[in-house]
Amino acid sequence: HLIHEQIHFDITELAVRRLRKSLKERKFKCGEEVEFENFANFFIENWRLEQNAFDLMSRNSLNKEQQEVWFHKVAMDLSLLEE
Repeated sequence: HLIHEQIHFDITELAVRRLRKSLKERKFKCGEEVEFENFANFFIENWRLEQNAFDLMSRNSLNKEQQEVWFHKVAMDLSLLEE
């Protein structure tokens, strides 16, 4: 179960890196609070969907093969977003 939870943590880190990268590319100005909230909510929703997909596909750590696939996928995605 520890590996399963580590992958959840890594998915969260991946979402943070994606958000950080996009925030560097998209500058918000005063008065764009609604646009910013929609922007942030997009990333939060994608994070939530990815977490749920991982639990579904790994059957909450019971499917070790799928869990390993996710482990490698997330690790690769994290390496692509290293600073």
